[in-house]
Amino acid sequence: MFLPDSQLIESLAVAFADVPLASDDAFRNATDIRSALLSNERVRGIVELVNEVLTEQGFVQIKGFSPEADRLLAGWTCLLGSPHVDKDHGGGAIRAEVRPGQHLMGNQLRELPLHTDYSMLESPPWLTISFCRQADPINGLGNLAIVDAECPWFGLESSSEFRQLSSVLFPFAGMSVSNTTEVIHRPIVSTADAGKPFLVRYHRSRIVQGFRCTNQVATEEQAELMLGFENRMNSLSRMLTIDAGDLTIVDNHRMLHGRGCCSVELTDNLTVSGRKMQFAFAHSIDINDLGSR
Repeated sequence: MFLPDSQLIESLAVAFADVPLASDDAFRNATDIRSALLSNERVRGIVELVNEVLTEQGFVQIKGFSPEADRLLAGWTCLLGSPHVDKDHGGGAIRAEVRPGQHLMGNQLRELPLHTDYSMLESPPWLTISFCRQADPINGLGNLAIVDAECPWFGLESSSEFRQLSSVLFPFAGMSVSNTTEVIHRPIVSTADAGKPFLVRYHRSRIVQGFRCTNQVATEEQAELMLGFENRMNSLSRMLTIDAGDLTIVDNHRMLHGRGCCSVELTDNLTVSGRKMQFAFAHSIDINDLGSR
């Protein structure tokens, strides 16, 4: 976790001033934006620190930014990798606001289970990057749950549990750009996928959708493996407090993340206001394009 002082926050704001306000414009010019930002000594220094901590613990949280820092998320996404463009959400950053009666789980008040993002893709994005515009109205709610999926099996790759996790296939379903459902069959853990020595993919809803799309039901082995994996991850997870202005960066190939239950503020005229977030995603790039990692 980093808490930059006021001078560094001001310096970063000046450095990010030329990042386009529209995240989709920024993402289309990510290479040029990255080069321009890395020419700033302070920016390059903090990026190197962020990458060192990402390598060490799989996530980084930087606190103290203004919740109104409109260029922050796009700039950091361009800095750290190659932005993932999700055409279903307009191609830029994704906004999420907790409100009653929402279809997407990320906008609902109930707890969001541990998962990885874009598990239905052949090569999921490396980073999930979030920026908190407005924290949950009730202190202690709406916080981020994270867990390192690699750590429990370090040195135990020959165990029967790890062999199952890396060999038993599950159907992960998602919508294609042509608006049809596509299913890929992959294990929960891959040890040589997307150029990474370790990659975890898990999203119970995607797997359930995959079984439905293929007219199958989970075998006893698959069901027990899913429950065992979820129980293990839940027992090891911890909560990160999410305040307005927090930038949180998670290694989506190594960490699972979720969210605690949320609340909304209710006014006299019955309008509601809840936790407001922005999300972006990035694929890994050559370390020579980014500085040390």
